[in-house]
Parts: sequence; C-alpha cells; structure tokens
Amino acid sequence: DMRRRDQKFAVTLKDLEKDKWQDAVEKCIADIFALPPKVQKACFATDLESYSYKEDRSASETIPDIMTTYGAHNIVINIKDKTKKDLQSIGLPHAEDFTRGNKHWTWALVEDDKEEELMTLLQQHGIDTSDFPAQSFAELYDEIYERSLSTLEVQSNGELVRTVKI
Repeated sequence: DMRRRDQKFAVTLKDLEKDKWQDAVEKCIADIFALPPKVQKACFATDLESYSYKEDRSASETIPDIMTTYGAHNIVINIKDKTKKDLQSIGLPHAEDFTRGNKHWTWALVEDDKEEELMTLLQQHGIDTSDFPAQSFAELYDEIYERSLSTLEVQSNGELVRTVKI
C-alpha cells in the first residue's frame, strides 16, 4: 500500500483572502485535483484542531533587498475512505500515479503496512480515525508498534479492546 503523509501543499492567498483560508483550501483542491466541494466534504475530514498560522519575515527570493512577510496556514486533512469512487481520479484506492493538468503526482511507499492495518482494524470496529485530533493516530501507532506500551485485541464477542501497560 502506498501513500504520502504530512506533505506541504502551498497556495498563494491575496491579502483579502487571508482570513478565508478554509475557502481557499477548498478552491485549491477543486482547481488542482478537480474534486468539487461536495466530494471534498464527503471524502475529506479537516482537522480544525491541527490548524496553525505562522508568519516569517525574510528577504524576498525574487526581489533583492525587499523584506517580505510570509504567512503560512497549516492544516491536516485526512481521507475518510480511500475506496470512494470519487477519489479514483487521484489514484485511490490503490495509490496509483496520476496526472492533473501538466503535473504528475506520485504516492510514496509507507515504511510498513502496520499503519494501514491499524487504520483498517479501527475502521472495521466502527472507529472513524478522521475524528481523531491532530497527531492522535500517530501517537496510537507509536504506543502500539514502536514503544509497545499497549495492545489492541479483538475479543471473542468481536469487541476491540485496548490494553495499556502501566
């Protein structure tokens, strides 16, 4: 399975648009990936708790001797269900390369399949990971697979139980 995480995706906002960043994100995804707002709402979960804004003042790269303030809105957007037919145009569910306009996009391999297995296990038991606050899934993965502080087990009655080592 292939996918890309935590990728920077930049779009320039005019000063008038800077307080309407959510609209700009929606328009950007619609323009670049041809995914209309209705599809975005059905397929993506924007993690508003992950939102941050940062300004950086530095010399302009294109105009010498001009100091420029760069503002960056950062947000995490999760795909609710990669098997949705509406996402085939961006190479899902099999993470195939795709082209939009004159740009070619490639999904990258995840180190192992444990992340995907964990996501699938949670979804099979009615847990929507798109509802998780920012970084919660990564922390759960780390807790289970990296630091072995907890386990997830499916009980004989089908219930998913998390056991935390103290």
